[in-house]
Amino acid sequence: MKKSIISTAILAIAFALCGCFSTTGAKGSVPAKVEVKAKKADAKTKSAVKKRKKNSEKNVVKADAAKPEPAYKVTIHLAGDSTCANYAASSALAGWGQLLNEYCKSDVRVNNMAKGGCSTRSFIYQKRWDALINSVKPGDYVIVQFGHNDSKKDKRFADAKTTYSANLKKFIADIRARKANPVIATSISRCVFKKGKIAPS
Repeated sequence: MKKSIISTAILAIAFALCGCFSTTGAKGSVPAKVEVKAKKADAKTKSAVKKRKKNSEKNVVKADAAKPEPAYKVTIHLAGDSTCANYAASSALAGWGQLLNEYCKSDVRVNNMAKGGCSTRSFIYQKRWDALINSVKPGDYVIVQFGHNDSKKDKRFADAKTTYSANLKKFIADIRARKANPVIATSISRCVFKKGKIAPS
C-alpha cells in the first residue's frame, strides 16, 4: 500500500513537471503534502518556461532590429491633399497615392506625406513640407499636388496668382536643391456632377 502511494506520488510529480496532467486523479487521492510539492514544482516549471519564452521574444526583437532596411534605389515622395492621402483599410476612401506603391518596382519606395485638408500654405506651416524635404535624397522624385484647399477662404487660402504659385516655386527650388526631381501634378477633379456629367472644378 505504501509503495502504491509512493508510486502514485512520483507519477503525479512527474506529470506535474511535464505540465500535462493534473496532480489529482479520479481514483484515490494524492497526500496533501505531495500535492502541494507537485503544485510548487508545476508553478516553478511554468515560471521557467515563461522566462525562456520572454528571453526568446527579446532575442527575436533584437534580431529583427539588426536586420538592415531594404535597399531602395529611389523614393517617390508625395505632397498633397485628401485625394492623394492614405486612409485606413476599413475606410471607404482611398487616395491615389495610397495605391501608387502597387505599381512600382520592388526597389522603389513611396513616402506618402499627403494629408486631407492641406493646401500649399498649410502644408508648410504644419511643418509637413520640412519633414518631407529633409528625407529627400539625390535622384528621388517628389510629386506635388495641391489646389482644392488653396481656394478655400480660410487660413489655408493661397491666392492662385501670388501665394499659390510662390509656394509651388518654393517646393521646386527645395527639391532641386536636394538634387531630386520635382513633378507638379494637376489637381484631381472633385466629385461635382451636373446633369450626370462631371463638372470642371
